Parts: sequence; C-alpha cells; structure tokens
Amino acid sequence: MLGAAMNGKTSHDEEESQVPPAEISCRSESSANIYRASLLQDILRKKREEKDLEQKTEERKQKLKSLKARVQKMQEEKKRLTEFHSDFKMLHKKEDADRAKRERRAELQREEEKEKRLEEEFVKLMEKKEELRHEVERHAVYNEYMEQVVKMTTFQDAQQLTSHLESLLQFQEHLYKKEAQSDQKVEEKKKELAELKEQHHLVQLQGTNQLTQLQTELTRALSETSIWEKRWNHIQETTAKKTLQLGEIKMATLNLFEMTGGNEDEEEAVDINDTERQLDQVKMFIRDHEELLRHYQTAPHRHKNEKRKETRTKDAQ
Repeated sequence: MLGAAMNGKTSHDEEESQVPPAEISCRSESSANIYRASLLQDILRKKREEKDLEQKTEERKQKLKSLKARVQKMQEEKKRLTEFHSDFKMLHKKEDADRAKRERRAELQREEEKEKRLEEEFVKLMEKKEELRHEVERHAVYNEYMEQVVKMTTFQDAQQLTSHLESLLQFQEHLYKKEAQSDQKVEEKKKELAELKEQHHLVQLQGTNQLTQLQTELTRALSETSIWEKRWNHIQETTAKKTLQLGEIKMATLNLFEMTGGNEDEEEAVDINDTERQLDQVKMFIRDHEELLRHYQTAPHRHKNEKRKETRTKDAQ
C-alpha cells in the first residue's frame, strides 16, 4: 500500500510537473482573485454595517436629544405649574392638585425610564460602532490589497472592480432564484403527474370493475339465452307435433267425411279444408245411423213379444 501511495504521489508530481507554468500561474491568479473577491465582499459588508450603525446612532442621538428637550420642557412646565399652584392654591382644590402632581410625577418617571433605556441603547450602539471601526481598521489592509489587484486588472479603480463583483453576485443570486423557480416548477409538474397517475389508476380500476360487472351480466345473459333457446326448441318441437297431429286429424276427418258420403247429398259442397263442417256432417251421419241401429235392435224384441201374446191367446182359448 505504501508503494502504491508513493507511486500515486510520484504520478501526481509528474502530472504537476507536466502542467505548463502559464496554466499554473492562471490557476494561482484565479484562486487569488476569488480570495480577493471574498475579502472585498467582507469589507463592503462591514462598511455597510458601519454606515447603518452610524445612521442608527445618529437617530438614537436625535431621539435622546429630543427626549432631553422634552424632559427639560416638562421640568420647566412643572416649575411653572408649581409656581402657578403656589400663586393660585386658594383657587384650586387640594385633591385636584395632588392628582395632577401624581400624574406629572408618573409622566416624568416614564420619561426618565425611556431616557435611561435610550441611553443604554446608545451605549450599546456606540460599543457596536467601536467594534465595527476596529474591524474596518483590521480590514483596511485588504483595501490596499484591492488597489494593487486593480493595478493588475483592466479596471480603473477599486470601486469599478467592486461594482463588477457586486453585479456578478447579483447575477449569481438571479441565477439561484431562476434555479429555485425551475425546481419549484419541476416539483409542481411532479405533483400534477402523480395526480394524473392516480386519476388514471382510478379510471382503470373503475373500468376493470365495469368490465367485470359486464362479464357477469354477459354470463347471466348467455345462461338465460341458453334456457330460452331450449324453451324455443321445445316450443318448436311441440308446434311441429301439434301441426302433425292436426294434419292427421284433418286427414282422418276427411276420410270419415268421404266414407259417410261426402258431398253427394249436400246442396252446397263442403270445402276440402273446412274440417269443422266435415265433422258436423260426420256427427249428423253418426246420429242418424244410431237411431236406425236402435230401431233395428228393438224390432226383433217386439216381434217376439207379439208371438208370445198370440201363443198365450191360443192357449187360453
């Protein structure tokens, strides 16, 4: 492992030795420029902080001055009221004077507390200002360094270089904002895509459920169709049988009609397809022959009875 590290180091040294001196100089100058820009940015920030602090200090001074003036004015007013109270104490009630005195004392106390608080803030601001001044003094050397850097660049002065760096920083911030907006849009598109996928999944699931339901209904309909087909086949078979039986009945009726004489004794001929009239003619024929049959069946009995009566009469004589 040690040998490998040595070999790696040697190869790295060889690579560095192979780099042209101009490129090494450019890299060093680039690193130095970045470091200088960072230092300049710190100096500018410190100057802005010092300027803001001076502005706040001046505002605090003005407030403190105004507060002192108000306190002095109120003290003068208090003195005037005291004199007025002493001159016209007979014209005012003691209770009103005491209340006014208490109110004035409370007001003075509030003003004194406010003045004390402003003085404390003023002291803190002065301490902060002193700290910033020391920091500016410590970083003053960087200003000289920036002046030397300006001499090595195409910029005319440190202010122009500072403006250029500030514009670069603003451009960098603008790019960061653009990137953040792009990331936000990408996230929004991802959310929309997820919602669309969810909707597609729901639609697909709904379609699957509907397809399952339709398949169930189709199976039931096919089953019912099979049942009705069986019934229809049975009806057709029954109809065929009934038709065959009806044909046989018509043929038998026609045969009976023709056997009974047919249209021989009829004034109006019966149609060959009029089965009902043929049956009526057959019925009439059967009734007529039944009467003749009964007549011929009863005739021998009457003849025998007459013979018996004659025999009895002869025997009686």
